[in-house]
Amino acid sequence: GKPKDVVLGIALLKMSVKDNKPYAYFLGSQQDLSKVNILVRSKAAEFMKFAFRQVAVCVEQKPISSRWDENVDFLVHGVKVGQLAMVCVSSANYPGARAVRIMKQQLGDIFPKLPTQWAEIKSDQQIVSLDLKEFSLDKISNVEQLQIELQETKQLMTENMNLILNRGNKLNDIVKDSEDLSQSAKDFLGETKKLKRCACFTL
Repeated sequence: GKPKDVVLGIALLKMSVKDNKPYAYFLGSQQDLSKVNILVRSKAAEFMKFAFRQVAVCVEQKPISSRWDENVDFLVHGVKVGQLAMVCVSSANYPGARAVRIMKQQLGDIFPKLPTQWAEIKSDQQIVSLDLKEFSLDKISNVEQLQIELQETKQLMTENMNLILNRGNKLNDIVKDSEDLSQSAKDFLGETKKLKRCACFTL
């Protein structure tokens, strides 16, 4: 079966330049491919390493969540602070906002503990210990669960509305004119769509 609601791997990388092009070197990574079919496990590990490095290079100072391909049931999430990037690969259903929040938190915890020479590193290293356990949905709080369900409900509503739109009508106009939505709900939908536009892209 397909992995469901899990983070399969995480990596910390340092921005650099190689052959006059932006490049990222590993400072540490951890993978758990036990939920991936054993026949494709080695390929999945290669893909993950490739994904970690590519996303680290292209992520800006704002988080991203990206689907590599419509046929691939995995998402890649990345955050960058200064010259450090943290990237994780999750199953498609794992809440992206949660992945980004945990990575930001881990980056903040790790930075003061890095050896002083980390900025000079010019090869892949394993100098940082990373923990996937923090991403487990078993640790999720009631408030977080509520936020996830609200996000899923909003996404479902948006998709359904797009399906039934009359020709020439735009979702923005329908939301604005709706008597069923409070002003705060309208603001929430509008703000979320803005965030989605600036935070998501397809490689």
